[in-house]
Amino acid sequence: MTTVRQRNKLIIYPTFSFFLAAEDPVQGAKDHKQVIDALANSAESVGKIEKFFFDNTRELIRTASFSPVVGKVHIVDIVRDVLKYVPLRWAATEIVCFIYNYDKSLSYNPLTLQAGISLKTKTNQSGAYTESELYDILADIYS
Repeated sequence: MTTVRQRNKLIIYPTFSFFLAAEDPVQGAKDHKQVIDALANSAESVGKIEKFFFDNTRELIRTASFSPVVGKVHIVDIVRDVLKYVPLRWAATEIVCFIYNYDKSLSYNPLTLQAGISLKTKTNQSGAYTESELYDILADIYS
């Protein structure tokens, strides 16, 4: 995405260089296509992922921002309160997993399942982990 500031407004334009960095633009384009193909099998799927990220980013900005004084100015720690949780929400709730069961005919039968990490929220108190707890768990695993 390309970010432009115009008259105290932040405008974000979608572009093809949204999350991969490569010195060679041709290799970057190939890498970008591979990631998109792995995550989504159609333009509709890509649109759903984009909508999920947009809606959740907007929601977290709204809920995490605060006003230090009475007025229209609001502050948010975008990395701490938003950017680290949106992909986590997506991975926990939206990634579709494929499980293969071996049957008697020596073939595999794919069963599609939704990701199964239920996040604990204000509206879902029975979730397994809060976003912060799951982030800490994953950070411990991958660090």
